[in-house]
Amino acid sequence: MLFEARQLAYELQENAGLARLWRWQVARLTSADAPYEVLYIGPEDQRGRAARLFDAQQVEIVSAQALAAPNVAVASHLPLPGALRVPTTLHMVVPLDRPLEHIMGTFHSGLRRMLLKRRGLYTHKQVVEVDALERLRVEMLTPYARARHGDDAVTVSAESVQRIARGRGRLDVLMLGDEELGCHLGYVRESGSFLHWVSSRHGYPQRVFEDARRFSEINAMNNFLAFEWAKANGFHAHDLGSCVGRPEDGLLQWKRRRGGNPDASWSRLHLSVRLPRAVRAELLWDHPLFSVEGDRLSMSLGLPADRTDSEAAVRYRELRFGGLASVALHAARVPGAELLTMLRGLCPAAELYVHGA
Repeated sequence: MLFEARQLAYELQENAGLARLWRWQVARLTSADAPYEVLYIGPEDQRGRAARLFDAQQVEIVSAQALAAPNVAVASHLPLPGALRVPTTLHMVVPLDRPLEHIMGTFHSGLRRMLLKRRGLYTHKQVVEVDALERLRVEMLTPYARARHGDDAVTVSAESVQRIARGRGRLDVLMLGDEELGCHLGYVRESGSFLHWVSSRHGYPQRVFEDARRFSEINAMNNFLAFEWAKANGFHAHDLGSCVGRPEDGLLQWKRRRGGNPDASWSRLHLSVRLPRAVRAELLWDHPLFSVEGDRLSMSLGLPADRTDSEAAVRYRELRFGGLASVALHAARVPGAELLTMLRGLCPAAELYVHGA
């Protein structure tokens, strides 16, 4: 209850600007040469979330008159009729209800080979001493967060690290022999009788995260040892943490290749995205979207008239997710049977719907 209360208080504080409607703006999130426009309506301090959903490389303030154009998609915090309810962030969760070997079978083949070959060289060592926790926060957690997110980095406080690591969570140091290469901060989240082990933060010293080749193995191993510990200690799922709620987001795909399924149950901030009727296939081709209805998570894809089935198969082959209720293909032409079979194979438990063909 305390955890949920803290999460709610954090969200309310972060989203306080949503109530100041007089400070909202209209901003274009897409390039001028696209056959559609995505316009965001909302406060400036939340615009970055919408920009990340549409991978916007540039943002331009425009007049509200632009909303009337027929090729415009609208993304807003206000509920819009007929719109998709798109979560701005998702957690990627690995179910632990199968043997370890079966779960590892869902990993990317190269990752699986590396883990099997190198796992015996690494260990995790739990740290609870206050001085050691602060040293790891300063030397690993904070530098890595700033290296990843720059000025937007949200660093974890000394009080938070100690509360988690000395309470119902833990902080483990990744060791290769006697060398400290990284750390992992995690905690327990209970949902009824269902136990999640949540990977909250990873940290690495600068010498590690600046060596791309070495960092790839160390980061994968740090995550795997946390997953292995959660499985051995009776947890029902390993939550790999939050990421941008965009199917093609690099971090989300990294977690998918480690067995993660998208979970929107944490998401308290959503955008209503109203698609343009005429060019929705083009928009969703460039920007596939997750959406939620109740507790059901779906994915929307596009098939423009000038794209072949072969191009679509290549375009969407990495959007392979467990846990989806449905996949919607908005098609500007009739898709072939092989493409539909391939799309059904992406998410075998999900219903496939084709719109507009």
